[in-house]
Amino acid sequence: MRLIALQTKEMYPALFNVLERNEISYEIKSTYCVKCHISVHDEDVSIMIKTDTDKMLVTIYSPLNFFVPAHMATDISLAVCMLNHSLADGCFCYDIGDGLVYFKMTSSFYNSRPDDSCFEYMLSYTADIIEEYGAKLYRLVNLGRA
Repeated sequence: MRLIALQTKEMYPALFNVLERNEISYEIKSTYCVKCHISVHDEDVSIMIKTDTDKMLVTIYSPLNFFVPAHMATDISLAVCMLNHSLADGCFCYDIGDGLVYFKMTSSFYNSRPDDSCFEYMLSYTADIIEEYGAKLYRLVNLGRA
């Protein structure tokens, strides 16, 4: 139990170090949640970083800046499924009830110490994936609106 507490205490300084070093503004939403914003294609992208200290997990959520109309549910579901098949890490999720598409990535710090490189990778990979696929999904949704 002592090791878990120690690992958790080390996690936040590592995360804040990465955010500050990369000049990413952030706000602490709760004991287990930090929200930050990055710029992708001149657009502000929100990233929520949540921790589960009991399971020793860090999860990043990054919602895309659009909502999917109900008549596009099948097309977006298929697109998300196809995209997820090609991703090396993380996945896109589609909440049919809210019409929200978001990217999600989880990393475990079980039997290890959370360090800068873990957070650096997660943030960088998330930004790259949003940059590569966010606009494509947005265009697909707008095709359905025409």
